[in-house]
Amino acid sequence: INAEYMGRFTWMLGRINSTIKRAQDLYLSQMLQGKFWQYPSHLGINFPWQYFLTLPTIGMLDKTTMNIERHKKETLETQLPNGGWLQLDDANLKNGDISTSIFNYWSLKGCGVDPQSEPMVRARNWILENGGLDNANTLTKYWLAVLGQYPYDKLEPIPLWALRKDGIFKYSYADNYVAQWITPHIIPMSYLRATKPVYLQPESWRIPELYKGEFNDSKPPKKLSEFYMNMYVDRHIEVQRPRGSYGGYTVCSLFATMAMMDILKKTDYRRKEIEKCIEGAKKAIEWIYFGAPKAYKGTLCDGRCWDTLLIAQGLIETGIPLEVVKPSVDFMVNEFVQPNGGITFGYEFEFVPDTDDTGILAIVLSQWKNRKDHNYNKQLEKTNNWLISMQNKDGGFGAFHKGKSGHPVVKFVARQFINSAELFDQSSVDVTGHVLEGWGHSGHKLSDPHVQKAIKYIKKEQVDFGAWEARWGINYIYAMGAVFPGLASVGYNLQEEWLRKSVNWLLDKQNADGGFGESCLSYKDPHQYAGRGVSTPSQTAWALFVLIEAYKAKYPVRGNTIVSFL
Repeated sequence: INAEYMGRFTWMLGRINSTIKRAQDLYLSQMLQGKFWQYPSHLGINFPWQYFLTLPTIGMLDKTTMNIERHKKETLETQLPNGGWLQLDDANLKNGDISTSIFNYWSLKGCGVDPQSEPMVRARNWILENGGLDNANTLTKYWLAVLGQYPYDKLEPIPLWALRKDGIFKYSYADNYVAQWITPHIIPMSYLRATKPVYLQPESWRIPELYKGEFNDSKPPKKLSEFYMNMYVDRHIEVQRPRGSYGGYTVCSLFATMAMMDILKKTDYRRKEIEKCIEGAKKAIEWIYFGAPKAYKGTLCDGRCWDTLLIAQGLIETGIPLEVVKPSVDFMVNEFVQPNGGITFGYEFEFVPDTDDTGILAIVLSQWKNRKDHNYNKQLEKTNNWLISMQNKDGGFGAFHKGKSGHPVVKFVARQFINSAELFDQSSVDVTGHVLEGWGHSGHKLSDPHVQKAIKYIKKEQVDFGAWEARWGINYIYAMGAVFPGLASVGYNLQEEWLRKSVNWLLDKQNADGGFGESCLSYKDPHQYAGRGVSTPSQTAWALFVLIEAYKAKYPVRGNTIVSFL
């Protein structure tokens, strides 16, 4: 090794250590209450606007903590030149999203922005050119219908029997088959579609100019029997979480609030409880949308456990002493780990711990397993036993459930929602990779049956070009960043041909700047968009996870340009 090489190596190592130190200092300074981190998801500025549009209806227009002027300014600043808006901040997308654009236009009009102003004319023209209200997704059409902007008759009814769990109906009860995020939505939405209440907005907020057809909503609403009315009351009360939300999410909490307001007009059954539910939901919505740092980007639920566990893992792996991280780990274990050993995504998910978070929890807890002064060995064993119990028949893992991978009748009945939400919680490679990594750090062996089942699933799910589709991150690069550390942690031979194919595919996708990027377009057309996109730090880091393990396995890979990009 010559002096020139050693000089370059020393210089690069200094940059790496400096970058790590700056990141460590930043995260330690951003720890909240000395025990957790919270970086809310950014799912689109249209979501706070959904709340804004309901404020007159739910009596919160003069009580909300929402900074409407700030949100209006940011919305106008993020409008695309063609007049539309993107839902997500994705440099790979250029054209805009119809449902997001409808919400943004509608809300700006409600804020008093002149409909004849240049941004509004551009937005209106773009929306109409792209199909108007009829081209919105089903969830958006529900918002429009409840607020008097779209005919309920254009929405397919949701069968009321799908929410019954008495007698023979227990076999068709929707919650037996769908993901945990679906039931809290379909309870209020099925009620709203059946009874067709309309909460008219102020005249100046209305958007008939975006509706291209004849507005005809002539079919009478369904008059519910006492049995079904009481059933809806019971279901709404059942699914409300301790802090007031419905299922932990803002969108279904808003739908539930409007459904319960209508229920109060029609029955006295459990009236005091319904009134309490409504007030609790309002407080929860305000807390989730605006009670966290970096609000207004579309935070739909609390995810502080996921944030805290990932940051704790990163701090430990980069050399921060365990004693510094221990308060956050104690907080996670004492506040969020459930009796079965799983951990939740955040507050309001106590009823349904998830395997993805729990896999990372196992990685973090395992860092203490050889400590005599303090360890989490009993908790770690319980956590891994719960993960083993959650493994699906195919060897993979869903996020929250075991065995909720789909049902043909439910798929048919709920087909209108396919453009708005994923209905089922089937196995995914990314979650399975994280669980596998947790097992490996915990000391589970390659020969263990549950490990073998997980590897078999991963191998089966590989697509023809060598990568995997991910469920909870975008997309093929994210999946690989979970698979390779998972396989390596249990001692799998990464030199096998099917994995060499993966590494070669990934190396072929590296951008000229050294980084990696990918777009959500890769879900629609993987052969054109998989692994391709403007470089981002997160996707580059996920790629680096893969290449680190490949390097350890004697692949001829180099990480200089990737590290330089980061």
